[in-house]
Amino acid sequence: MVDITFLLLIFFLSSTKFVQYEGKIDSALPKNRGVTSCYGTDCGDRLDFLLFVADPGELVDAGDGRGSARMEYRGRRIRVEIGARKFYFNPNQMKNPRFPVPGLDSFIEMFKKDMKYIPVSIDPRKGVTYGDVMPLFDYVTRLQPRGISFAGTFESYS
Repeated sequence: MVDITFLLLIFFLSSTKFVQYEGKIDSALPKNRGVTSCYGTDCGDRLDFLLFVADPGELVDAGDGRGSARMEYRGRRIRVEIGARKFYFNPNQMKNPRFPVPGLDSFIEMFKKDMKYIPVSIDPRKGVTYGDVMPLFDYVTRLQPRGISFAGTFESYS
């Protein structure tokens, strides 16, 4: 009985297919030391999305007003930098969720035909939250780049 169990276990493990992004998404890798996330290409051919808080806005209760745990930022603006280009968006007031950052799609248009060869790095800086990053991550995922890596800041949060 134990032999049959091990044979079934080996069969199912060897026939498993993994998710499409398995091994393509790196996280929290420092850019200035160790192995980079360039996937064997020149790092100059990578698109780096740097996210900064341009205007923190005001943190308010987004629930029913009776002390719910749901809080959100009102008037918040995030700055996305790609090289010298800067784009601004409000993650809570997107007009079109498929294109969350106004003007970014027209800039990325020149890279779209080669996107399967270009790795992308998303680098949120101090103060950028999960809700700020996810609209941009969804947009970049639809572009189907060679790989997506996340890098974080090592600044002190005290």
